[in-house]
Amino acid sequence: MKILIVHNSYQNRGGEDSVMESEAEMLQRGGHEVQILCFYNQEIDGIVNKIKAAVGVVYSRKSSQAIESEIRRFSPDLVHVHNYFPLISPAVFYVCKYLGVPVVHTLHNYRAICPTATFFHKGRIEERSLKESSWWTASKKVYRESYIGSFIVATMVEAHKYLGTWQNKVDRFIALTDFSRKKYIDAGWPESKISIKPNFIEDPFTDRKVFRKTDAYGVFVGRLSEEKGVNVLIDAWKNINFPLKIIGEGPLESIVSNKSADSLEFLGRQDRRSTLDFMRNADFIIVPSLCYETFGVVIIESFACGTPVIASRLGSFETMIEDGVTGLLFEPGSSESLIEKVQWMMHNRNLVFEMGLRARHEYLEKYTPENNYKITMGVYEQAIEEAKGRQW
Repeated sequence: MKILIVHNSYQNRGGEDSVMESEAEMLQRGGHEVQILCFYNQEIDGIVNKIKAAVGVVYSRKSSQAIESEIRRFSPDLVHVHNYFPLISPAVFYVCKYLGVPVVHTLHNYRAICPTATFFHKGRIEERSLKESSWWTASKKVYRESYIGSFIVATMVEAHKYLGTWQNKVDRFIALTDFSRKKYIDAGWPESKISIKPNFIEDPFTDRKVFRKTDAYGVFVGRLSEEKGVNVLIDAWKNINFPLKIIGEGPLESIVSNKSADSLEFLGRQDRRSTLDFMRNADFIIVPSLCYETFGVVIIESFACGTPVIASRLGSFETMIEDGVTGLLFEPGSSESLIEKVQWMMHNRNLVFEMGLRARHEYLEKYTPENNYKITMGVYEQAIEEAKGRQW
């Protein structure tokens, strides 16, 4: 099969970029001919290019021409769109429809139904875009603290809702969890077209064993920002006498580094190998997010390491972590609830080890490239069948 992958890369490399590249490599190993058409946000420099990019957020004629040219040149059997924001725009789906090429779109975040992309605003979950419209976000400057930017993104959301883009121009959607799928269905997207396919990672350990931990400590890995629950974590650790290693960077970095003490160690940004080694030797990983995340790659990384997870009882995490089996869930935003779960882990290390064994098994059952490849090909076959049944 010839597959064209279309993706808009962020200025600061993120998880969606890694997922796109990993899936491309997986498909190539499966014997498919893969071409990647990538647009880069670094192109948005200078006031003129910023204006052009802003105008094209709703429908980019420039990007649509580039995509049409590549489709005609490569003649793919299917187009797989990952991120289209901001340079590509939903125009890519109109081009695929016009040229009669089956198209699949992975829903990496919630921006298509809410300009916040996470349903998170001013420290709490906000679902007004889901229940009403997204116009409220313009006056709240939810996108980069900009009235204009927020208005443009809201316009994109509402325009394609009105045009029926998601009902008529995409053959198959990929949601990363059942929770994410349900949110899109609640927003009016076609239930019959949304498949569930989680992200995956390569197995980081060829020995495939879970070892008893030699050092007792917990780990946080992620962006140091409000929506990731960093403040909740710091508050909780004022009352916890157990080593915690914090790996990451972000706007709250100075706060975290200033809180470093005997029981809290800030390690900053680490390479992937070092991060996985820290995770493998940890008693548990903490994921205290306050926002809806479509997926948690750090969770499956922890599972692959044979390490259980303590996470917020929120959104997709509830579908990924079986409470008391592969980890523990605590009440979102509650440092007291987090303290309780950490103390349980501290005093039940034998049971924590067993949780790690089950977490490792969960990874091998659900989140390997081999399993993901089978699901991906099933989604592609469904998209091709959907395209055959289009009414022209």
